[in-house]
Amino acid sequence: MYCGKCGAEAANSQQFCSECGSAFDWQANSPGLASAAATKIDSSKIAELNARLSGIESSLPQTNILSVKFWPRAFAVFGHNMAISGLIYGVLFALALAIGLITSFAK
Repeated sequence: MYCGKCGAEAANSQQFCSECGSAFDWQANSPGLASAAATKIDSSKIAELNARLSGIESSLPQTNILSVKFWPRAFAVFGHNMAISGLIYGVLFALALAIGLITSFAK
C-alpha cells in the first residue's frame, strides 16, 4: 500500500505513514470495497460501448496485417510491399517510356 498523502510505500501492519505521519484508513483501501465500486458501472453503458466497438471493428478493412499469427501477418506485409512496389515501378516505367517516346519523335 502507498500513502495517499505523500506516496510513500507502507507495510500492511502500519497505522501511520513513516514519511509524513498521516494515518492509514485500511477499510477504505481494502480490495473488497474497490471491487464493489467497480460493479456499480451501468450495464447499459457497457452494452452501448460494446455495440459501438463492434461497429467500428466491422468497418475496419479485413487484412491479415492485424493477425496475431506470424506467418499470415508476414505474407500480408510481403503482399502489400509487392503491390506498392509494383505500383511505384509501374508509374516510373510508364513515365520513362513516355519520355523515351517523346525524345525519339522529337528528333
